[in-house]
Amino acid sequence: MGQIYLAECTVNGKQYIGQTRYTMQKRRWEHECDARHGCNKPFHRAIRKHGPGAFQWSVILEDVADADLDAKEDEWISFLDTLTENGGGYNCRGAGPGGRLSEECKAKLSSSQRKAARRRRVNGYQYKSVPKSAATRAKIAQSLTGAKHSAQTKEKMFKGRVANLTLTQQRFHEGKLKMGVVYLCEDGRHRKIRKAGSRGLVFEPC
Repeated sequence: MGQIYLAECTVNGKQYIGQTRYTMQKRRWEHECDARHGCNKPFHRAIRKHGPGAFQWSVILEDVADADLDAKEDEWISFLDTLTENGGGYNCRGAGPGGRLSEECKAKLSSSQRKAARRRRVNGYQYKSVPKSAATRAKIAQSLTGAKHSAQTKEKMFKGRVANLTLTQQRFHEGKLKMGVVYLCEDGRHRKIRKAGSRGLVFEPC
């Protein structure tokens, strides 16, 4: 069960319709808390502008079934004409969390997102896809210089490298193969190991 409530601004007469499954006092506290923390919805901006004391709160409907809350809220939004796009109130969408946004709210959200993107570009915000600068790479390299891995980490790193090696390369890393010795490789040919590089074993030409 829930309630439909009304908040009216005594400064300009604009109204806000809401619903809650708790008490109106608890929902009022949540709205005022959202306003203090910078929520950018029209109702919360109005609370910051005029102050919490400038609003009168009252319960319109009590003991409304949960399934009927959205419908009842929508009825009262339409009846009192409290959508922001009509200039009569602070509701920026229809009833419920999935309600339709008004055209005014859509425009304001779009504008705020464009401004935020512009600020990020002006302030040099680096997206993940943007390559790091030489100075940033140097700082990262300096922070990693002299870093020591634990024995457990070294073992995990070694197992990760070995897992991608061929059978011949694995045998070499395990110490079963030696430099300069001819071995039978996976391709069925006998080859001599010349050196072990970062990309694997290098064999003498057959």
